[in-house]
Amino acid sequence: MATYDAQILQRRDTAANWHSANPILEPGEVGYEIVPDYGDKMKVGDGITAWDDLPYAYAGLGSNTFTGAQNEAHGDPVASASTVNLNTATGNFVEITGTTQINLITLSDGFERTVRFSGVLTLKHGTKLILLGGENIITAPGDVAIFRGDAANAVQMVAYSRADGKALKETTVASSIYNKRGHNIASAASIRIPPKITSRNHLS
Repeated sequence: MATYDAQILQRRDTAANWHSANPILEPGEVGYEIVPDYGDKMKVGDGITAWDDLPYAYAGLGSNTFTGAQNEAHGDPVASASTVNLNTATGNFVEITGTTQINLITLSDGFERTVRFSGVLTLKHGTKLILLGGENIITAPGDVAIFRGDAANAVQMVAYSRADGKALKETTVASSIYNKRGHNIASAASIRIPPKITSRNHLS
């Protein structure tokens, strides 16, 4: 019986060309995206979803001990929209551009993304986009947030850092302050109170 050697070539192209063609891969068909200096990334087709909306295939690492630094890729910018899909981000660190209000974020259970905002926009708090402080957030250029998907198809904000270093929420002191002469010098002032631990030692 004759023996034949076969070579299988998978579809492989740049991110720009994949995006331009935006094909629907057959169920189980593999497509490779060329990432210079990092190696290829892979998507597996389902016969329904177009390339742009198809998530990248990830390997399960299980329980391992890394012996070196694990560097996360800085992905391509993502435009702000009513719903922002971070599942299809090309890196764990993503720049969100634009000023369109964000009402929902798509992020699968256990997935985490760090995003930096380049403009002023509103993040809308809700049952599917749960923000720190439980209310809407107005971003500023350079603000950074971390989002994590959960099993309830919701996305939780787990951290937020303002570029100017200010607190996300202010503490309101709803009481009057009097000077030594008994004159009211402040009322219901909004101030930022940094955490402080005071320790006093008393010698008997």
